[in-house]
Amino acid sequence: MKKKNIFYVGYSGFPIGLAQVERQKQIARGLIHAGCPVTVICRKGIHTPDNGLAAKGEFENIPYIYTSGSSYRPNSFFQRNWEKLVGLIREASFIIGKRRNSQVDALLVTTLKFSDVIWYWIIGGLTRLPVIIDTVEFNSSMDIRKGIVKKIDEGLYDKYSPLLADRVIVISDFLLQMVRGRYPNKPLLKIPAIVDFTKFTGPLKGSDPYFLYCASANYLEIIAFVIKSYEVSNVAGAKLFLVCNGSEPQMNKLRELIRNSKSSANIVLFSALPYQDLVDLYRNSFALLIPLRNTQQDVARFPHKLGEYCAASRAIITTNFGEVKAYFKDGKNAYIANEYDVPSFAAKMSEAFENRQLTEEVSKQAFITGKESFDNVVLGKKIADFIFPECVN
Repeated sequence: MKKKNIFYVGYSGFPIGLAQVERQKQIARGLIHAGCPVTVICRKGIHTPDNGLAAKGEFENIPYIYTSGSSYRPNSFFQRNWEKLVGLIREASFIIGKRRNSQVDALLVTTLKFSDVIWYWIIGGLTRLPVIIDTVEFNSSMDIRKGIVKKIDEGLYDKYSPLLADRVIVISDFLLQMVRGRYPNKPLLKIPAIVDFTKFTGPLKGSDPYFLYCASANYLEIIAFVIKSYEVSNVAGAKLFLVCNGSEPQMNKLRELIRNSKSSANIVLFSALPYQDLVDLYRNSFALLIPLRNTQQDVARFPHKLGEYCAASRAIITTNFGEVKAYFKDGKNAYIANEYDVPSFAAKMSEAFENRQLTEEVSKQAFITGKESFDNVVLGKKIADFIFPECVN
């Protein structure tokens, strides 16, 4: 493929953040490996000065720029809004200027705001750049408190953002079918979890067995489900490790939940871990937990952790909803409970622990599944060919 340049736009935070930023990093790495240089553009700063993040630079060979002039979120209300305006104007100027010099060939958009989709549709029209949207959530299904303006914006995003895009990348079969049903002629590509498998290498450390669950402290209901399942499984000799981040009130609620558990002595909480330390915990675990609910939100998304768990080459214990059905089979490359309920999930934890030989085979098959389906190098080539079909040999 002839070298083509991509600007990755729509989301501020790179290179520090959770699932959406991690997806940005992995897609960017895959595209760069496929011969398409990528620059990540962030419109406004959201970080604190203690991160020491420059407004312009490179992270692991991925160039980025904060067009507001700073990666930090100002304390002043007026300064924040001024920098938003400056970032907006400079972003447009930066893209238009690079287009005039033939230094950008496509806009790859990741956002959950319809207002952002309109913005990049306008810029794409002015510059004649193709606009490709990466859709990772069904906004209307997200069970969080929202104002009326946000609800309207998210509803418009779900319904009409594909209309304004030249091509659409989706994370799940649910979203693929939803877009295809509304816009049958729209070019579509499904890219599920995407992972850098080179991060999951090196010698393993000997340790006592433990189950591990990783999630935002905001998902307190699911964390409580995991703790209760661990109690009911009655797995002697294995601890439960929880890796959770959140606000101080959220973390305090989580700590109280752990204290009130009858198995509290065997539950260990980790927070604010460097990524490589998290990877090491994944790789040295006995099994990795990811219960999915039978809700639109969980069916529509593809948890990034699921791909990372495969890369860690450890057994996965999950439920039979959403994308799990597309990639995993119970007893082959995962342990899968048919229902999202404590007895079913606890039974799978017990089954995994009592069948060590099978669990090792399940772990190996999970890695193979991940390498075939979630590797950023494999998927990066698919994305490049999708964005620039005219360059496919």
